[in-house]
Amino acid sequence: MKKFFAIAAMVIACFSSANAQQAKGTLTITPKAGVTVSNLTHEGNTLKNKVGFAAGAELTYQCSDRFALSLGGFYSQQGCEYKNDGEKATLSMDYINVPILANFYVCKGLCIKCGVQPGFKVSSKLSADGESYNTEDITKALGCQGINTFDLALPVGLSYEFDNGLMLDARWNVGVLKSFKEADSDKSWNETFMMTVGYKF
Repeated sequence: MKKFFAIAAMVIACFSSANAQQAKGTLTITPKAGVTVSNLTHEGNTLKNKVGFAAGAELTYQCSDRFALSLGGFYSQQGCEYKNDGEKATLSMDYINVPILANFYVCKGLCIKCGVQPGFKVSSKLSADGESYNTEDITKALGCQGINTFDLALPVGLSYEFDNGLMLDARWNVGVLKSFKEADSDKSWNETFMMTVGYKF
């Protein structure tokens, strides 16, 4: 996951000619859509990354030339892949995430962001060999009693705003609450890399 974030940071940092930072006191909205690469950290099990989709919007208030606050709402496909007796299976968990971010502009257009992100699970399913199963099948195998409906993550990321309003955004959401109920391991949280393209109005 860290490798994905490092690559995205280098891609965004390559752009340095635009001047899209908003004036102080400006309130803007930015619809965004992109991809997620997610996994679940769980001790004693080898889980693989799962690729998904994310879409939503963020409302941003420009407090000063160098600082802004934003509030967002995103539908995010998360989860993981794993092998059970040699058979590939996918655990899909869809969330409505609400990132609350502090945005620090290091130069015109380039922004470093961090904050907190409450998340609310709206659906979950386990699929293998073209069939869908109850998520209890995987949670019991992992020594758990189910999936928590509330999640909390700490997002950190970078974004770049172009003159025409286009925005590239990459962030790594690190979960701080257990994803599974009564897990045998203390290590069972979401980790999601999200990269989106948006347009600021």
